Parts: sequence; structure tokens; C-alpha cells
Amino acid sequence: MNAIKGKHRPKKEGKPAYDRTPLISDEARRKSASSVDDEERGTYGILLTPLVKPTNLKQRNVHANQNVDLQGNEGTKEDSYIALLNRNRNLRFYIFSLLVTNCGEWLSYIASIDLIETRLARLNQESRTAVSILVLVRLLPNVIFSSVGGKLADKYDRRQLMFGLDVISAVVTLLFVVAYELQSIPIVYVASFAQQALAGLYQPSSYSIIPMLVNDDDNDLKKATTMQGMVWSAMQAFGAALSGFVVDALGVRICFYLDAGTFVLSALFMWMVRGEYRAVPVRGEYKTNPKKKAGAIVHPVQPDLVHSASYVDGVKYLFSSYFAALIFVKGIGELASGACDVLNVVVSEQDDDTGGLSSGFSSNFKLGVLFFFVGTGCMIGPLVSQPFVDAERPSTLQLSCALSFAIATIGYVGWCWGPPSFWVLCFFALLRSAGSSVTWINSSILLQKFASTEMMGRVMSMDYAVALAGEALSAYLCGFLMDRYGLSFHEVVFGLTMISLISTAFWFIYHFSGRGAVKYRVRPSMISLVPVPKKATRSSNS
Repeated sequence: MNAIKGKHRPKKEGKPAYDRTPLISDEARRKSASSVDDEERGTYGILLTPLVKPTNLKQRNVHANQNVDLQGNEGTKEDSYIALLNRNRNLRFYIFSLLVTNCGEWLSYIASIDLIETRLARLNQESRTAVSILVLVRLLPNVIFSSVGGKLADKYDRRQLMFGLDVISAVVTLLFVVAYELQSIPIVYVASFAQQALAGLYQPSSYSIIPMLVNDDDNDLKKATTMQGMVWSAMQAFGAALSGFVVDALGVRICFYLDAGTFVLSALFMWMVRGEYRAVPVRGEYKTNPKKKAGAIVHPVQPDLVHSASYVDGVKYLFSSYFAALIFVKGIGELASGACDVLNVVVSEQDDDTGGLSSGFSSNFKLGVLFFFVGTGCMIGPLVSQPFVDAERPSTLQLSCALSFAIATIGYVGWCWGPPSFWVLCFFALLRSAGSSVTWINSSILLQKFASTEMMGRVMSMDYAVALAGEALSAYLCGFLMDRYGLSFHEVVFGLTMISLISTAFWFIYHFSGRGAVKYRVRPSMISLVPVPKKATRSSNS
């Protein structure tokens, strides 16, 4: 029972606890609406703010974010990425953890490719299929175990899960050293499978913890998710390039030892993140942000699903929502771009037909350069798109995804019909990856914005699994068709161009037909058009 303005109203049964109707008359609402500044309104002219603004520090600071003040001031839209990291200690250490983890994974990935190619070269065997199998072995465990990771993320403390999985990964990575000593390709596959199985458990927690770290602030969420994508991009650019140099300079074995060390350092950074990050009931209360519960575009959790950690219930929740199709954005894109890792290896082994600057360089060096351009594109894309998207207007994020498919298609066209120069191929790889990166980041922001905290882990795990399934299928078919049926580089790229072109058309049709983020529903029971008096309070359980 709540007491507001002298009125009492019992909680209605059959509705989520956070589904609250504003206790104001229609006439008062209309009068108030006329005085609201347009800048404070959402996409449809409705003020998308919680009915009650938490004033209690303990209630407001539900995820131990030490940088949130008593008034709930979480920074302004003008905050830069550096300013956000400076005022949010927990997010800062989370980003550091991602940096070292991604750097280490690239070290082991490039070293594994070198080990496989060196071993097969001694046996006078082709390496296309073997590299494709490596890509497949690295992707499939993520698809298989991400569903389990999603359930764990929704049931246990996400920070503690990430810390524990980092420690286990450091031990598992030493299997690569065993593979090197025995010169065994099967052990490389086993080590890769084990490492990526742990990554599959890790990723849902890594994605779903972000809204908690920024206290569900829309602008901070956009910046934090963009930073997460840029970290991966930076490590693909510099980590992959550095890995190629380290393999040439220090050898494969050193790369594997360094990878193990990065997991230990990552665990240390996650240990320094403060607070609890659980999304399940603790002593009868959900440790989620009241602002998130009252968010106007959050798809609600049905009461019978709230206490469940079932993956099937997560699927039911997702496909009862208006944004279910958005989990296929990454997967459809990866049907084309998944083959690019294999094609990058092919390009690195070819001589520059133009006799350009790349002539005479080793394949490891050229592979590192290619990944550098790919990573640079992944960093540039989100930075260029940021001024044109707004987390408070989700339709702009969805439109940017469709436009990014078009940009990626131009990159494939350049690979297919461009000059046979290594550096020209690098430029179009940068263009393709810029489009793919925007798609990844902005589709993640949409899901993080729309999904409830209680279901966030499972929603993100499904999104991640679909993306990696598309990438794995594309990578394997690329290597298989090139080795088994002798398809040329340009024939494979032509097929990828067609896939990307069809995908672009599909998402433009989806967007302009008014679906997904364009058609999200603002429920009257989740909005307020008048300020609530400061003395009015509501318990978090009402």
C-alpha cells in the first residue's frame, strides 16, 4: 500500500511490481504535458521519466556505483568518454579488464594460426580447411555455452562470475603451450575449444553488467557500450598487429604465456570493481535500478518468469516482445563477415600483384597489418556514427544499423572488383569493418535498453549465440569451398557481397515498415507527466 497525496491504492495482482500507474487525473496530465519542455520528451512527445525519483542514497546506489550523488546526478550528455571513466571507477576497471583480455586472446589466436600453418607446411598440406576448423572451434563453444552463461548471469553475481572465469581461463590457456611442445594441431583445437567455452560463459555477464555499471543512464549506457566495442576494435587493430610482430620476434610459445598472464591481470581488475551485481531476488528484493524498472520502453517480465532462470523462459520473454528480431542483426551480418578471417589469411599469403610496398613481407606481418586495418575500421565506425544516434531515440540506432549494412556492402564490392593491391584490400577491409562495428554496438545498445534487468543475461546470450553461429557457418563454408571445390578468392567474395546486399535491403525494409525500435510501445502505466512532490515516497517493493 502506498500513500501519495492522501490516496491509498492496493497493488494489483497479476502485474509486475514495477508496473505503476501515475496517480493523477487525465485533466492534470494534459495541463502538465503542455508545460513540459520538448527536449525532455521522448520520440513520441511523451516524457519518458520514472514516476518517482529515488532520493535515498542506498536505494539510488543499488549497484554500488560510488559516483552517483544524493540527487541522482549521473553526468550530462556532454560528458566525454574520458570524463565518464574518471567519474565511474567501476566502469574504468571493467574497461581495463576488457583491454587485457582481448589483447591476450589475439595473441593466442595469431600464434595458433602460425602453429597450424607451420606444421602443415612441413607436411606439404593445404591449411585453408585447418584454419577454418580453428575458426569454427573457437566460435562453436561460444554458441553452445553462451546459453548457460546467460542463465548464470541472471542467477549469480555477474562480477564474481567474470572474476572466476578469468582465473580458470589463465590455467586452461597453458594447454596451448602443451600443443606447441608436442607440435599437435588436435591439442590446439582442444585448447581453443576449452578457452572459448569459458568465453561463452563469460560474455553474457560481460554484456549484461554494463547497464548496472552506469546505473541504467541512457547516455552513459550508449557511451559504455560504445567503449566496449571500441576496446575490442582497438585490440583487433593493435593487439592483432602486435601479435604478428611478437610471433615473428619472440616466437609462438611466448605468445601463449603472455595470453595466460593477461587473464590473471583481467581477474585482478574485476576484483577491484566494487559492489554486488545480481539480478535475482535477494531477501525478497530485486537488486535492480528503480529507474530501469520504470523505464518507458523496457519490455516487462511476466510474474511467472521473474523467479525462473530457465533459458526457455528467456526465449518466451524475448519472442513476446516487440524487439525480438533485433537479436538477428549481428547474426545476419556475420553470415558475410564471418568468412573474412579465413580470407585475411588468404590475402596475407598472396604476393602483391602490383609490386607494392607489401612485397617481401612475411605472411604473419601482412596478417597483422590486415587485422590492424580491420580493428581501426571498427574504432572509426562508432565514432563517426555517434553524433547521428541518440539512445533516447532508439529508432536512430536501428536506422544506423541498416546504413551500416550498406557501408559494409561497399567494402565487399571493393574486395571483389577493386585493384589487386594489398593496400587497397586493406582500405576496403577498414570500410567493411567500420560498418560491421556500428551494427554490433548499436544493436547491443538497443537490446540493453529494451530488455529488463532480470532477463538481460539470457537476452544477450541469445544475441551472442546467433551472431557466432552465423560467423562459424560462414567461416567454415569459406574454407571448405576453397579447398574442396577450388573456389577462388574473388568468387567467395562475390557470394559474400550478395549476402550483404540482401541483408541491407532486408533491414531497410524492416526499419521503414515501422518495426522494432520504430514501433516500441510506451505504456501509460510507465510514464509520468507531472513532477512528484519531494515528500512523496514509495517503497521499492510496492
